[in-house]
Amino acid sequence: MLRVASCGFTDEQAPATSTPSAPGVGGTIKQVAFVERYWMDQTLERSMEEGTEDIDRDSFHPALTETLDDLLDS
Repeated sequence: MLRVASCGFTDEQAPATSTPSAPGVGGTIKQVAFVERYWMDQTLERSMEEGTEDIDRDSFHPALTETLDDLLDS
């Protein structure tokens, strides 16, 4: 579903937001990937990835070096 929603976006457009607090397409993809990993860890009763306990909102903004393909593959 995220691949369909991000279809047509360029790597430069992915981190763009409509407001300073909005995550943008790239940020939304990062956030959904984190939530999926979190719930899979919970369901499979495995420990969370190192450092995920201290996640903050800024971590959902794509880094300048991350491409849209990188985000979709995460």
